Amino acid sequence: MNTLACLAEAFAWLIRPGIRRFILLPLAVNITLFAAGSYAAFHYSDALVESLLPGWLAWLHWLLYPLLAVALLILTYYSFSLMANLIAAPFNSLLAAAVEKAERGDPSPPATPLWRDILMSLIQELHKLLYFLALALPTLILALILPPLAPVLWFLYTAWCAALQYLDYPMANNAVPFRAQRARLRQNRADTLACGGAISLLTTVPVLNLVAMPVGVIAATLYWCRHLRQP
Repeated sequence: MNTLACLAEAFAWLIRPGIRRFILLPLAVNITLFAAGSYAAFHYSDALVESLLPGWLAWLHWLLYPLLAVALLILTYYSFSLMANLIAAPFNSLLAAAVEKAERGDPSPPATPLWRDILMSLIQELHKLLYFLALALPTLILALILPPLAPVLWFLYTAWCAALQYLDYPMANNAVPFRAQRARLRQNRADTLACGGAISLLTTVPVLNLVAMPVGVIAATLYWCRHLRQP
C-alpha cells in the first residue's frame, strides 16, 4: 500500500540534513511519555482488568482476560501517544512543513509568529481530541457488548484516529479543514487504516516507539504530497 511504502521510507528521513533539528524535542517528549505509559501499563493493568471482568462470567475469564488486557494495552499506549502529540503538536507542524518543502521543492511560506503557530496547533489538537473522545464512546459500548471483538474494535479505532492525528499536520499546514480531512480520508479508507494501524503498532514496539512520532509525521507528509494533495 502507498502509506506503508511512505512509512518505510520515513526512517531514512530522520537523518536528513534540515530535518533532524525538528525531531529532537518531539523525540524527548516521546521518550518521557512512553516511559510513563509503560510504567502504568505494567503496574496497574492486572488490577484494572480484574475489576472489569464481571463475576457472572468467571467461567469465561480464561478467554476474556487476555482480550481485555490487549485492549487496555492498546488504549493505554494510544492515550499516552495522544498526550505526546498534544505537547509536541507545534513542532510536528514545523516538521511536516520542512518535509513537504524538501519533497516538493517549494519556497518557504511566509513566516508567522511562533506564538500564533503554537496557539493554532493547540486549538487544532483540542478539536481532534474532542472528536476522538466522541468516537471512543460508541466503540467502548460495542466493546462491552461484544467482548471477543474488543481488540479488533479498539485497533480499528486507534488506526483511524492515528491516521487523522498524523495526516492532520500536513493537511492543516495546507489549510484543509478537519471536516474536509475526514471526508478525503474516507475516500482512501484502506490506505488510511493501513497508515494509522502501522503507526499504532509502531508505538507498541520497544525502541521503535521512541521514534514513532517523527516517523509518523514524515510518513503522513510524504503520503499527502504524493497521493492526497490533489483533490
